[in-house]
Amino acid sequence: MEKADRRTKEKKGLLRYSDLLGKIINRNISVVLAIVLLIALSGMAYFSMELSNEKVKSEASEYYAEIEGWVNTQKNILSMFVNSIEAQGNLYQDHEAAVAYLDSITQKYSHISCTYISDPNLPQLVIMNNGWVPDPDFDVAGRSWYSEAIDNDDIAITAPYLDEQTGSYCITFSKRVVIDGKPIGVFGIDFYMDQLTNILSSSYTGGNYAFMTDASGIIVTHPSEQYQLGGNVSVNVSDTKYGKCAGGSGRIVTIADYDKRIKTVTCVQSDEIPFTVYMVKDWMSAYSIFFISVIFYIVMFAACLFVVNMRNKKVIGKWFKPLEKIAEKIPAIAEGHLDIAFDEEEICQEIKILQDSLNTTMGTLNVYIGDIVQILEDVAEGNLAISSEVEYQGDFAKLEGAIEKITGNLNGLIRDIDDSAKQFMEISRQVSDASGQVSDGARTQAENIDSLAENISILKNNMQTANENAHEIINVVENNNHNLKDISEKQIAELAEKMREIENSSVKIGECLEMINQINSQTNLLALNASIEAARAGEAGKGFAVVAEEIRGLSEDTSRASQNIGDMIGRNNESIRAGMEIMKNTIEVLKHNLESFVSARNEIGGMADMIGQQQEYITRIATSVEEIEEIVKSNTAVSKENADAAEKMSSQTEVLNSQISSFTLK
Repeated sequence: MEKADRRTKEKKGLLRYSDLLGKIINRNISVVLAIVLLIALSGMAYFSMELSNEKVKSEASEYYAEIEGWVNTQKNILSMFVNSIEAQGNLYQDHEAAVAYLDSITQKYSHISCTYISDPNLPQLVIMNNGWVPDPDFDVAGRSWYSEAIDNDDIAITAPYLDEQTGSYCITFSKRVVIDGKPIGVFGIDFYMDQLTNILSSSYTGGNYAFMTDASGIIVTHPSEQYQLGGNVSVNVSDTKYGKCAGGSGRIVTIADYDKRIKTVTCVQSDEIPFTVYMVKDWMSAYSIFFISVIFYIVMFAACLFVVNMRNKKVIGKWFKPLEKIAEKIPAIAEGHLDIAFDEEEICQEIKILQDSLNTTMGTLNVYIGDIVQILEDVAEGNLAISSEVEYQGDFAKLEGAIEKITGNLNGLIRDIDDSAKQFMEISRQVSDASGQVSDGARTQAENIDSLAENISILKNNMQTANENAHEIINVVENNNHNLKDISEKQIAELAEKMREIENSSVKIGECLEMINQINSQTNLLALNASIEAARAGEAGKGFAVVAEEIRGLSEDTSRASQNIGDMIGRNNESIRAGMEIMKNTIEVLKHNLESFVSARNEIGGMADMIGQQQEYITRIATSVEEIEEIVKSNTAVSKENADAAEKMSSQTEVLNSQISSFTLK
């Protein structure tokens, strides 16, 4: 029971073959899907990163385009007014007319701070719309808006500056004025940067923003006051983390921004305008496509695993369902249930072969077991002439040989027991007859001894009377002389003969006991063999075990009885030998008495003494006779016990013969 519980616990810790195979397949599919997912994620990461980078670059380019559009618009305005001035010829030489003209231009555009013309040949170097007059030491050639525009036809754009009059940041656009093919000076317009900063400030959403630097790298617009141009703040982009992407348009880097958040930065610049636009986007926002793709692929991976797992369970479960059903039935076979049939769905050739083999095996086992059961039932009923009618094959042929050997050994054993029982019965009869003879002899001997004891008692009384009647002793002695002569010659001779008959009977009984002991040894050996064969036969040999036990018990009883008889015979022989010695002494005494009686005729005077001596001797004889009587009685009892034991042995032998006769032998 404990082993069965342990096996049940062990089975609970084991997986079914279908689950194990499904687990292996799922693991392999998971590895393949993981590899595919890794490749897909790598490709998606690359493409999504590129796409995100392009998106960031596109946004930066859009802001750059707006700034470029604003700059171009201002250039067009500037060019338009330069063309108008050149068309009017010497108008600028009339100071008041020039101021009025410039003022009219300024008032037309709200984002124009001021307009001015500079000609070093004029008394007043700079003519401005608001009538501003420069200081005498004002060096116009040292101004960047003048120096950068006078020597070429390109429009010069200066760095932003803080207008002291308005308090706003402005930027100057300037261009050379050519009249009659001769450069006469430079026309410049200061534009407010409000529109420009508004373009970039619209990008300040969440952690995303765009800012701008001028040609020298000074940050012009920025959402953080620590970088925003103004007051005492003037930060060059190369001194910040943004400088990692400076010097290469389209380059993208990742930084930890001023707000401690991870950002991606790119910049856009060209030779068309002197500004660089930096686009800063939150890293998660910039690469949201990548994260969405990762999440999508992970979800798809999990969904694929789930679908594959369910599909594997369904398909593999169907494949292994017959095997699992077969596996559920096999433990019942181990428990001894051989009436099980394997009739599962034959989904493949191997299942069919397995089921056919198991069904064939079950049929063969049923045939073999049925044949063995039939043989054992016949043996249990005493029929040892049975033989197998089934042809055993393979290793089962050994079983057939073992059955044949068992039945053969049982047949031989029963035959030996039968022969021994018959011999034992004959010996029991002989023992019974001998015991009867011994008993009869013992009874006769007892009767003779009783008679002798009676005579000795009479003699003793007579001797006492003779002692009391000394005067009548001669007549009594004469009579006793005849009596003693009769006793010594007849009765003592008869007593000696009977004792010799008892001694001879004891010798014969001893020989019978020796034969009985030999039979007991053979019976014990047969009983031992019967017990061994019965143990080998198992349940079917219980009947033989009972017979063997009865035989062993009978043998033991017989051995004990024989031992008792032997002991008694030994004591009887000792007593007989003692009696014989006493008889010899008695005969000698009687002879001596006879001689004394003869002498008494001549020496009557000493009769009294002799009678006293005779009385003492007779007392001893009486004692010896009593002892002989006790010995004879003991021998009689032993003889009776021997006769009873012989009768019991004879009856037990008859029982054994009747039990043996119930077997049918080959």
